[in-house]
Amino acid sequence: MKNRAGRLLSILLLVLGLLLTAGRGSAGEETSPQEQDEKVTVYFFHNNPCESCHEGKKFRDLASKTMEGRQTAIPYQIEEYYVYRTDGREALDRLVQELGIPEEEVSYPMVIVGNRWITGYTRMEEELYDCLAQAAGMGPDITGTREPGSGDGDRTPGKAGGEGGLALGNADKGSMNILFFSTESCSSCDKVKEYLKELPAEITADGAALPVNIRELSVMEEENASYLLRLYEAYQVPVSRQKVPVIFIGNRYLSGEKQIRSGLADLMKAGEGIGAGYDPEMLAGSAVGGAGFTAMASVGAVLLTGFLNGLNPCALSMTLLFLSLLAAAGGRFLRYGLCYLAGKFLAYLGLGMAVAAAASSIPMDAFGTARDVLNILLLVFCLAAALGNLWDFVQVRKGNFGKVRMQLPKALRRWNEKLMQSAVRPGMGKLLFLAVFGGSVVIALGEFFCTGQIYLASILQWVQSAPGEGVPFFIFCLYIAAMCIPALLIILLVAGGKSVFALSEKSLQRMPLVKLLYAVLFLVFALFSLYMLL
Repeated sequence: MKNRAGRLLSILLLVLGLLLTAGRGSAGEETSPQEQDEKVTVYFFHNNPCESCHEGKKFRDLASKTMEGRQTAIPYQIEEYYVYRTDGREALDRLVQELGIPEEEVSYPMVIVGNRWITGYTRMEEELYDCLAQAAGMGPDITGTREPGSGDGDRTPGKAGGEGGLALGNADKGSMNILFFSTESCSSCDKVKEYLKELPAEITADGAALPVNIRELSVMEEENASYLLRLYEAYQVPVSRQKVPVIFIGNRYLSGEKQIRSGLADLMKAGEGIGAGYDPEMLAGSAVGGAGFTAMASVGAVLLTGFLNGLNPCALSMTLLFLSLLAAAGGRFLRYGLCYLAGKFLAYLGLGMAVAAAASSIPMDAFGTARDVLNILLLVFCLAAALGNLWDFVQVRKGNFGKVRMQLPKALRRWNEKLMQSAVRPGMGKLLFLAVFGGSVVIALGEFFCTGQIYLASILQWVQSAPGEGVPFFIFCLYIAAMCIPALLIILLVAGGKSVFALSEKSLQRMPLVKLLYAVLFLVFALFSLYMLL
């Protein structure tokens, strides 16, 4: 039972690795185990950006149905694009130019295979296999489609190109102007519409009541979709966030129902959007991006969480052991203590960025299941950690230190102690610097299974607060710097003449409070994971 924390963390890291492997290995074109360069590429273009709709799945199901019962299986891979997103527009323009597709024949949904193109789901079902066969060298060379514009009833009209131009250049400077893009048959858009009705009709700024004007535009109209594309470029919206519902308020944007619900009210209170005009040409270079990371995790919260993590008894006990060994080795506490913290800082920085990169690589938007599984695992882990710390709180209050569960496994703890003893010993001279730095890096890696519990939960929360955007480098630096503050204070106290033994006693006295704070912190992480699941 004492090693439950280490086992939980190991399981979570293992599953995270499996999800990453699955995310990279899964494609929407389940046909053959052949190498990717032997497959026929099917380019699927649509103009439905709804985050709760699944246009790509609809086409993949159609493609699978088309292949059923065929004697010859043709390996293929599907590249899906939303045409009013920057990557989709670039891919479509490139293929239209290469194949010389007439503008009047570009409508959606549309498939391009080899040198042929098909529009409309009915014709896709009828002709997709023939297109694949031709592209694979199994059929005659026939260019293009049937007759221009001969699609079917289930296609949504629309052409490539279009300049848009619905900027609110003459917006009322005495009001808060909010731009809301939506589409039909989108459950997320409908929920946002209901949420917008709950917002106040007026906002107070500089002592004056200003009206709130929310303008809704449907991206199913080509002019609006082109306008949205230009706003994406002006606001530098990452491709993963280019979907609807999306809201532009002043120099900020909020993409997706959850981000709108969590960030819009705060941005309104801050006065964003007052007198905003939303002209893409004027906004270029001045927009500061979405609520993204800062909406979910402020710098203050990062610093506080990092500082609390630095109070971990495992980390403090290793720092005190290091100082006691350093005293025996005759080293200078401040100089070698800073060297010890430098190694620890770099080790946690490397570990954190590796975990964040792995979690960010999971295609959260494309594979909702991966996101949900990750949140379920994080929820279970955080609840277990919260309960474990509550248990430790009770046991430490009773003086039963031997029953503490949320700590390093005994074997790993003994290994860390032996490593520290071998790295910091008398008679090392100038090599002591190198030994201290290298030893602190290795010890930090082993210590991660205890101190890294909150760090890991924090990273996964950061990644999900702004999917696809990554975690800013300075956030890692702030967090780890705050995490090193308790150890730095101990080093300064010892360098100033304080007894290591006395500090160890004080550390034990404050352990109940630390355990209680950890339980609350893990409970907060669990609530965040639950929120992401709802």
